[in-house]
Amino acid sequence: MKKLVTFFLILLFLCSCSNINQSLEQLKAIDDKMVDAYNLAGATARINLSPVVSKMQDIKNELDNLQVSQCLNYAKSDYDKAFTDIINAYLAFMRQGDYQSLLDNGKTEWDLARNQVNVSCK
Repeated sequence: MKKLVTFFLILLFLCSCSNINQSLEQLKAIDDKMVDAYNLAGATARINLSPVVSKMQDIKNELDNLQVSQCLNYAKSDYDKAFTDIINAYLAFMRQGDYQSLLDNGKTEWDLARNQVNVSCK
């Protein structure tokens, strides 16, 4: 009986690590996609930003639909805030409105999300 309990605890730990690693890889892939879209947006004329912002929204939707390990929920939440602020900043920029504070907040949240990924689940 003791061996069986030990076996199940080890199995639970291994499954948990596998899920964490998978979640980390998925968050990293989403982060990489947003980096590409963000860099493209920064090099795109205001009048041509619509498809780039649409791509950012698709990436954020992908994040919203992602199921992560519990220890990565804070990181996912920070990514969500970051992406929302960045998208709203570019939408404001397209309307020739005030966008800089949203963009700054988004970049700060993005840094927090990346830091959260680095310390979560360790």
